[in-house]
Amino acid sequence: MAKFKTIITTAGAAKIAAVLAGTASIVLDNTAKMAVGDGGGTLPTPNPAQTKLVREVYRAPINRASIDASDPKNIVVELVIPPEKPETSGFWIREMALYDAAGTLLAVGNMAETYKPSLSEGAGRKMVIRMVIAVSEVNAITITMDTSTVMATQDYVDSEIDKHAKSRNHPDATLTAKGFTQLSSSTTSISETLAATPKAVKTVMDEAKLKAPLASPALTGTPTAPTAAAGNNSQQLANTQFVMTAIAALVNSSPGALDTLSELAAALGNDPNFATTMLNALAAKAPLASPALTGKPTAPTAPQASNDTQLATTEFVTRAVAPALLVRGSIPASSHLNNFGPTSDYTGVWSQSSVSATAADIANGYPAAERGVLEVFAGGRNNGTQRYTTDGGRIFIRWLNAVWNAASPSWSDWTEVGGLSSNTVLPASATLSDAAYFAQNQTYVLSGSRSDLPAGINGNAVIMSIRRQGGTIAGLNQLLFTTVGTYERHGAPNATTGWTSVSWYPGGDANGWRLIGADAMAAIGIGQSNVAPTDPIDWQQIDMVTGQKRLTTYTATAWLNPPTGITYNSGTNVDITCVINQPNRLVLRLTSNAQSNGNRAEYVVTCTGAKGSRNFTVVQSFNNDSSTVIPLANGGLGETTPEGGRKTLGFDDLGIGIATQLPVSSFDWQQADFKSGQKLLVNVTGWLNAPAELKFLSGDVVNIECVICRTANNRYSVRITSQSPTSGFNYDQTVVISGAKGSRTFFVMQNFNSASSTVVPVVNGGTGSSTPAGGLANLGGAPLVSPALTGIPTAPTPAQTVNNTQIATTAFVKAAIAAIVNGSPAALDTLKELADALGGDANFSTTVLNALSGKQPINAALTSLSGLTGAADKLPYFVGKDLLVLSDFTAFARTLLSRNSAALVRADLNILTGPGWYKLGDLLIQYGTIDFTNTTTKTINFPIRYPTKVDQVIVSDAGWGGGNMWGATEQQPIGFTAHVNVSEEGGQWISFGR
Repeated sequence: MAKFKTIITTAGAAKIAAVLAGTASIVLDNTAKMAVGDGGGTLPTPNPAQTKLVREVYRAPINRASIDASDPKNIVVELVIPPEKPETSGFWIREMALYDAAGTLLAVGNMAETYKPSLSEGAGRKMVIRMVIAVSEVNAITITMDTSTVMATQDYVDSEIDKHAKSRNHPDATLTAKGFTQLSSSTTSISETLAATPKAVKTVMDEAKLKAPLASPALTGTPTAPTAAAGNNSQQLANTQFVMTAIAALVNSSPGALDTLSELAAALGNDPNFATTMLNALAAKAPLASPALTGKPTAPTAPQASNDTQLATTEFVTRAVAPALLVRGSIPASSHLNNFGPTSDYTGVWSQSSVSATAADIANGYPAAERGVLEVFAGGRNNGTQRYTTDGGRIFIRWLNAVWNAASPSWSDWTEVGGLSSNTVLPASATLSDAAYFAQNQTYVLSGSRSDLPAGINGNAVIMSIRRQGGTIAGLNQLLFTTVGTYERHGAPNATTGWTSVSWYPGGDANGWRLIGADAMAAIGIGQSNVAPTDPIDWQQIDMVTGQKRLTTYTATAWLNPPTGITYNSGTNVDITCVINQPNRLVLRLTSNAQSNGNRAEYVVTCTGAKGSRNFTVVQSFNNDSSTVIPLANGGLGETTPEGGRKTLGFDDLGIGIATQLPVSSFDWQQADFKSGQKLLVNVTGWLNAPAELKFLSGDVVNIECVICRTANNRYSVRITSQSPTSGFNYDQTVVISGAKGSRTFFVMQNFNSASSTVVPVVNGGTGSSTPAGGLANLGGAPLVSPALTGIPTAPTPAQTVNNTQIATTAFVKAAIAAIVNGSPAALDTLKELADALGGDANFSTTVLNALSGKQPINAALTSLSGLTGAADKLPYFVGKDLLVLSDFTAFARTLLSRNSAALVRADLNILTGPGWYKLGDLLIQYGTIDFTNTTTKTINFPIRYPTKVDQVIVSDAGWGGGNMWGATEQQPIGFTAHVNVSEEGGQWISFGR
């Protein structure tokens, strides 16, 4: 029984009877109307007693009414809903109705549900609703449509174009316009309206091809001619003997590598002025005897020990005559060493034997007020270096900062080279930063107490001092080696006060000293091998530096003023580490040293405020000790067992993690609450208000799992799985629930599985049977062996490279033919172009023979082509091997070849395309995509209506997750219904028909 249908209402049947009795009339004109409705949310069944739709959502005048051309007993009425309707929100369409001009409800029907969106929802869609009504007396209904107000739909336009294309109502061809023409095989006709057949052309060409023309003959076979005398220079034909003799005389026994002009030109470098080029090149060369070289001649530099006739370069001579470093003598009095630059006046060795304000003095550029030797070199950085060696064994060196400028010399600071070893005892009267003793790098032995030593250090130390010249930043750096540890300090001396004051860098004591190395670490409890507790500890007075560690014992007497919130067993050793030390702020980490479980808690204590009035904040750090139970507020479970944790997280309420789950006593589908992921075990006997489509038997125990929960929208999706051990009752169904409690609606889907209770119907892509024979009968398929196909069978189009027993479609054949036609190069893709290329030159054969040493065979096809007499609008073509004739080149063919786009060619050949469809002859292919958001069923309308029928619709996924099931049902010329077993998917479809 058909699921969708249209019926005449009781009122409509009565009115038709009254029309036949002559007491009434039924008029379908531009005032007649059609209405559509949503059926109240479900698909209604048409009822003859209906006086209105179940729930009407839209009504408007009909667009067109006509007698069905394929069945005169049917009346087709059409309603067009434009994209801008509705104006506010969209609606579903599941029912339709027809009202005549008087307002009588004539017919009602249902249809595959489809959604009409509103532009305000972000999408627009024009819909065409057609109602086909079977009427026994079509004459009882008067159709008077004003065609000026009718909207032409795509189907109507396609139908009219198809009628016109199949008719012979076309103009005849003329000399100035294309059209139909009649063929003729006459060879004597002078008509300008008939087209010559290949037979007529062949008859004429058979008579003309037997003789060669006098003008530009295209000879075949092996034509001969008398050999002209050597030296003949006229228009007499030259045969191969004449040509070969002339070429042999030109070569005249030249070597094989130089017997062509190309080889000779290559040997000369392709230079037409070779002789001049060679003479010019020789003129630029020096003679072997007494050459007069110019410019800057160069030659390899001989080894320094060389002593022969080899040319001596300037490099060789310079190395040979370079003198040893000159000994200059004493440095003149009052000289400044900055003026001793890398010039011929100063390079060498100078001596200084006096220490005074006019001799060796720092003010005169000396590195130290000591006697010594100065060496000046032309080399090193910026080609200038000085080295000063004192008579005490100290060595200093410096370089130019820039290229030598006698007016303003720029030297780097002196750098002392050598060690700092010394046994000199620093006098007790000298301070540890006295410029008289520490202006240069020095090492001294200290004895006795000094005020500028670190606290607690009383002599018996060694101080090493390093002086940075030419600046105050880190100008003085000192290391102090004592019996209790190593200290360091560095600062910027004040040169204007003779170093009586030094700005020591922070981090040390009042004199800048600070303990370094392992000694410094031990002072703060780091690096010790045996740490003992230091008690008591007063939390209001404790003072620690960052990184310092301290071991203490947790007792009531050892800890004074402790923070609250810290719990250890009495007597527990606790490590206190200072994490941060800021003014009036300490952050301390407490770690238990206990070995027993349950007493190893860790805490972080933040102390703020001045000593004596501190505030404490205690935070416990979580670890794996049993004293730690992380509460729910900190991301834990607040429990120490899995059972307690599941209760904390509420898993028990969702039915997750329960070892033995018992069925609930009752379950009301209209009142039940759902949560995503919730699992319930329910006895079918105890549920109320269940959806009628559920197939479970009374007494079955089923699992109900909430897949999607959208409480705010009153929408839920639950999956019901049978626990029955019997294969025939293992149903798996999904229920989509919509609406508030008490008025919920249910949409039930069966999920197909391997149980024997599942037989996938045809509408869901199955066979509807559990046997091969039943499936074949349901599908109406043809057998694999010798199928007798009817109608218009279709098949996938193979690739053009396929060459086997696969079925070839019309598209495959046409593509293969197109490849043959279009394979010719653009410059030779017409017979006219071939004729021009081979026969357009009246002396083509002579030209080739004169250019080549061999003989070019005559082509029989060119011979045939040259015998044709060309004319306007003529096209040569082959009628046999090497045999061409001329045929009329029609205006239509010329127009087709002149097109510069595929669209124009398709229009000329009546090949139609549009958005989502392609029409090739009678075959119509349409395609599109499917959005299954919030649904598993979707009504799809074809872009255009199939004129005759739909052969096949294929639905598949579009790159979403695999493993889902797809199908297409209710295939009609205007559309179909697509299905998938899981919503929120995307798909695609393609259809074939006529």
